Amino acid sequence: MVYRLDFDRYPGTLLITCEGSASFVGFLSYMQGLQEEPRMGGVSSILVDMRSLTVRDLKTSEVEAIAREQAQLVRVGSYPNIKRSAMVVSDNLAFGLTRQFVNVSSTLEGPLRMVFRDMDSAMEWLEIE
Repeated sequence: MVYRLDFDRYPGTLLITCEGSASFVGFLSYMQGLQEEPRMGGVSSILVDMRSLTVRDLKTSEVEAIAREQAQLVRVGSYPNIKRSAMVVSDNLAFGLTRQFVNVSSTLEGPLRMVFRDMDSAMEWLEIE
């Protein structure tokens, strides 16, 4: 799993592009990278483009663990200004797993999260022009 961070395309919004084969370890690495990123203080929303990410090897128990791990990072103040996070996926399996992540996350601390099938809808929800 490879991810790229773009802090410049949309002011106040971090664009994260994920590609390759999704894995539990890959998502933990991604979250650790965000925790160590000094530019996160200027970010109020996150747009995650996962349209080129294959999730077929990701287990539902791992999705739940990823949501809990992210909530822990929120509790320790790693993402202090994030209000919303939109995730964009391209296939039904990714949509279902990401909805599971959103459902588990909604019971934990953190920003409001939504999953979308297209970038325009996600950007509209995040109020990106």
